[in-house]
Amino acid sequence: MSLSVVSKQQLWAAEAGLPPDLPRPPVWHLKSIQDAVAFDLIGDATGKRIVEIGGGDSRLLPWLSKQNDCVLADPLDGSGGGPKRLPETPSYEVVREAVGPNQDLLRHIEPFDIAFSVSVVEHVPTEELDGFFDACRLIIRPAGRMIHLIDCYLTTDAPNRILKDRIAGYVSPLRRGFKANDPSATIQPRRLRFEAWMATNPDNMMSRWNQSVPELRPVRETHQSITLLMDYVAAEAP
Repeated sequence: MSLSVVSKQQLWAAEAGLPPDLPRPPVWHLKSIQDAVAFDLIGDATGKRIVEIGGGDSRLLPWLSKQNDCVLADPLDGSGGGPKRLPETPSYEVVREAVGPNQDLLRHIEPFDIAFSVSVVEHVPTEELDGFFDACRLIIRPAGRMIHLIDCYLTTDAPNRILKDRIAGYVSPLRRGFKANDPSATIQPRRLRFEAWMATNPDNMMSRWNQSVPELRPVRETHQSITLLMDYVAAEAP
């Protein structure tokens, strides 16, 4: 895959292979989809250096750190509803820094084979996406992999200008030191509409989200909450 929409078929195949002791969100929702797909893609990694970007109290790193050298890159400042501290001493290193143009600590440590995130990239302002992905490239070794699971709202109508600009930002790494794992999977922004095969956030969870972010209720009434999968490979040294 390169940049694609997570499908029901893909989700169901991923869930069938999840170990029973893998931590999952306590209530099934969009992050359940994203965790399953992320684990399906990298859960069998061994002997790798892996960084989760903005993972907060990570559900995947405790498992991945059993066989890999793992790092959480997160300022832990409570932004976006994230934690300000971890509930216990983790089995992986924590670098309290956001990935971005001003990162300092991360650029001075050994680069990573895999960098991934779950429900993080959608919070990066569109005008800052290039800087974010450039910073990701700096911490990934040549031929390393960058995987992001990204929230997105779709309708059955043609995408609007804001969404087109957003998708253009997600494709921009292909011109900035990355290549697609599967070039045929790159979506076309003008054709990005909701279809029944796409894995979606349940309506009852959309209702619960209205309580925490009520200003998005009109969007949720007419849109489906889906996941974009970005799967890129670092093409060359920066």
